[in-house]
Amino acid sequence: MLLARCRGIVDRALAQLRATPAGAFTEPRGVGRAQLPSTVGGLLFHAGEHAQRHSGQVVTTARIVRGLGSA
Repeated sequence: MLLARCRGIVDRALAQLRATPAGAFTEPRGVGRAQLPSTVGGLLFHAGEHAQRHSGQVVTTARIVRGLGSA
């Protein structure tokens, strides 16, 4: 169930990425309360890195749970 939810979220993110016009990647964006400078492309890259970290956490958690269940 958890992996299915993750796949659904990844599918939605990929659909959003596909819908983002190529010309939008260099558009400036402010981040957070301080409105630190970034671009649409920079934010998409950061989101990809963040998703990769959480995917790794899901895999690790699944392995731990499986390990605890076999004891």
